[in-house]
Amino acid sequence: MRLPGAGFSLALLAAAAWLLKSDLTPGQPSGEAGLRSEWVFLDLPGASRGFVRVQPGEPLGFVVERKAAGLRALLPRAALEAPLEGGDQVLVRAGPASGSPALVLAPLAERIRFLMGRPLNVNRATAQEMELLPGVGPKLGQRIEAFRNLSGEFRSADDLLSVPGVGRALVSKIQSRICFTESVIRNRSLPELRPFDHAAWGRWKTC
Repeated sequence: MRLPGAGFSLALLAAAAWLLKSDLTPGQPSGEAGLRSEWVFLDLPGASRGFVRVQPGEPLGFVVERKAAGLRALLPRAALEAPLEGGDQVLVRAGPASGSPALVLAPLAERIRFLMGRPLNVNRATAQEMELLPGVGPKLGQRIEAFRNLSGEFRSADDLLSVPGVGRALVSKIQSRICFTESVIRNRSLPELRPFDHAAWGRWKTC
């Protein structure tokens, strides 16, 4: 399945910023994010592409029923039961006439999730995305990413103190806006799940 390119990603980022600009501070912890924590991006055959509101944990099947009811019968049960939360994206493309559609179910890019009020996952974010954090510029963002690639993923805010240029004052400033979920989705290519693997979905979630 061909995935959206850079131009589409920029348009998506602009749409997220416009949609959510009146809400809470970017990067606010999800427990306080309110409205922002409940938007999911959908790209489904037979439905308009864009953001929709969901209840936290709402099954994908409920959303498909509302937006593209005819698609429900074509998706595997495990996919329909997958719980959604704010900052997820669902991409579905028509499959062969005798087969199931191609499905991608994964978190949006960290920069978009951050604008939606989610904390920034420093184990998934790129150096450029690190710059969304207060006090983090291009050089420090690159150092954080390089340290992570060399030494492994961060497990707590205190681990960042090992990065040259990161001090206690900076950690105190950003710790409420970051998280440390293990990441198997650091690169930009998303998985194709044919059929949808419910066990894999858990590994693809982010904080």
